[in-house]
Amino acid sequence: MDLSIIIVNYNVSRILSDCLESILSEIKGIVFEIIVVDNNSSELSVLSLPEKFPEVQLIRAKKNLGFGRANNLGVDSAKGKYVLLLNPDTIVKENFILPIIKFMDEEEKAGACGPMLLNQDGSYQSSSGFRMGFLYDVFESFMIIYLYRKFKEHQYMKSRSVTYPMQIGWISAACMLLKKKVFIESGGFSPDYFLNYEDLELCRRLEGLGYRNFYFPNISCVHLDHKSFGNNQSMLVRSRHESRMIFAARYCNIICSIVLRLFMVISLISKIFFVQFGKPKELREQRVNGYFESLKLCFEKQL
Repeated sequence: MDLSIIIVNYNVSRILSDCLESILSEIKGIVFEIIVVDNNSSELSVLSLPEKFPEVQLIRAKKNLGFGRANNLGVDSAKGKYVLLLNPDTIVKENFILPIIKFMDEEEKAGACGPMLLNQDGSYQSSSGFRMGFLYDVFESFMIIYLYRKFKEHQYMKSRSVTYPMQIGWISAACMLLKKKVFIESGGFSPDYFLNYEDLELCRRLEGLGYRNFYFPNISCVHLDHKSFGNNQSMLVRSRHESRMIFAARYCNIICSIVLRLFMVISLISKIFFVQFGKPKELREQRVNGYFESLKLCFEKQL
């Protein structure tokens, strides 16, 4: 088996079906399997998935394991030399897998690799960056990160004709390809993260093992970005901020961790105010609830 495609599903069967159809339509010239790990969805339609898609192996978790642990479960069952970690809200528009695998065959120290992610309208989506740490989190807290992303968008869109990959610090696990043995050697995703930052930490650990992570700006995959969370924006906000706290505590000294926690509090208070403008009422209420839950975590979670 050449490739195992791992997709974690949670109550998004319709979106997942579109993803699977795009995979089967576009991915040619390689022997692959598809493993869907269902995180204890309440949707019963997921049970008919193997009937609709005989190529799919369905693994049902007894509870919602979170993104990283569910992917680890999928990789445990994978038979491929390579694993592609793919979100259910992605649409494959071209066979980006073959050129990346060819590169990894030649580059022994290739760690996590991925194509450029695009929004549904074809615009650039931030899915890679420099090594995460104190500076990045400062940018994130004060929303300066958006300026950095606009700069990277301009840089990457200019480089779309470049055929060679770019070495980067991290790549999004919404569409991440790597050798199975490398994933196992790294220890896989940390179980400490429920959602968000597990891919950033994995990339950092890969670098610590001597591997290099690569971004391929000349090939792409469409990512609908957070469509799989539907009306669960509160959980998305809370889990992201909790993961930021875990990451900071693990990779920053105590002084930096305290400073980042303070910046996060300031940032959350400002977001509670600014989210009141320009958001639909239901979405606004969910995000505000997530911000308040995150604020509570800031004072309760140990450094």
